[in-house]
Amino acid sequence: MRLTETGLLRWYTTCCNTPIGNTLPIYKMSFIGLIHTCLESSEITLDNAFGATCVHVNTTYSQGEIKANPVDLIVTIIRNVTRVFRARIDGSYKQTPFFLADSGIPIVSPKILSHQEYEDIMSAV
Repeated sequence: MRLTETGLLRWYTTCCNTPIGNTLPIYKMSFIGLIHTCLESSEITLDNAFGATCVHVNTTYSQGEIKANPVDLIVTIIRNVTRVFRARIDGSYKQTPFFLADSGIPIVSPKILSHQEYEDIMSAV
């Protein structure tokens, strides 16, 4: 799904329509912003599954006290830029479950919301 023609892609499961995460509309910068609320279970925590949180971003509007460390953010940016460059060089960015490797198009055609659908969603938040 996309909120607009040029927006991020929101991915859902086919079995129960659970939101998984958001990606850019192209696979050249391969990452996903996971929607963590569907991932945690009573058997395993998010920290156990994915590791401890290493950086906090966009904390201006966070609820509760979060101590953002600018050094952690810089280290994380450098680490991720390095990974992106390495993936571009070796072609591993094409290995994603969300896009076709040969063409880079999404594996399913995204539903782009109409103007009215978009307005309805925005008025609900």
